[in-house]
Amino acid sequence: MNQNINVAIIQMASRVGDVEFNTEKAEAFIEQAAKKGAHVVCLPELFATGYNMEILGRDIIDLSERYYGYIHQKMSEAAKWNKVHVIAPFGSKRTEMGPVYNAVQIFDDQGKEIGRYEKNHLWDLENLYFAEGAEYPVFQTKFGKIGILVCYDMEFPEAAGALRRKGAEIIFAPAAWTEEFEHDWDMEYMKRAIENGLFVVGINKAGNEGGMRFLGKGKIHDPLGNTLLQLPALEEEIAVGAVELSAGVTVAAAPLEMAFPTASGGEAFGRPEGRGTTHERVFETDTV
Repeated sequence: MNQNINVAIIQMASRVGDVEFNTEKAEAFIEQAAKKGAHVVCLPELFATGYNMEILGRDIIDLSERYYGYIHQKMSEAAKWNKVHVIAPFGSKRTEMGPVYNAVQIFDDQGKEIGRYEKNHLWDLENLYFAEGAEYPVFQTKFGKIGILVCYDMEFPEAAGALRRKGAEIIFAPAAWTEEFEHDWDMEYMKRAIENGLFVVGINKAGNEGGMRFLGKGKIHDPLGNTLLQLPALEEEIAVGAVELSAGVTVAAAPLEMAFPTASGGEAFGRPEGRGTTHERVFETDTV
């Protein structure tokens, strides 16, 4: 039996250091995605604190520790209230006295945390503030088995390969990918999809954090590397695409507007060969 999953990509800009503002904004995106028919909603890397560590410095650690419970509760409630799975990347710790990880929490549609992933390959200043993860877990959901990687992890073929060997059927990869590395964004996610014969969902930040400009261009690649859904560059947007899994094997994907024409409601951006995508700007951007 085929299993359809409506996947929401949240291309969000963050206000550096303003956790409550960013978390409320994320809640608004999740609600909008649910109204558009999403089953799984994914936010970008370090959405709650912002990413620019040249500005944040050690505050990234302090904010992650101080607001962990607040962010966790809000994401759990958003998943439960909207009846969606939520993939939420924010800093967290294993123990009270332990280090902070650049992590991703996964909540089911009842608001229960079903697991978390800790970024293995830290980029640049992340190495000063976060501990490295050491595992590649795969999470069982009602839709199938999902794997999580974060940003720079996607440049390492062995990371996605480990998820495939453990039975992942789709990889979600939230990121804080900046515009100067656009070519890498275009290539690395596509290559991981082809190498492993899996769908790969790229969820990127947008906006400007103190001169650090995030690329956007969230997307879904099919197992052949085709780009089946892509958001515009740089802008804060939301899109929902339908992915079809069959007996653990990915077989098809389409933007939600193509799969479910009555579910769309935003500005349509045309794609080659009749592939339409629907995007919607849902929150006024306030960038640094």
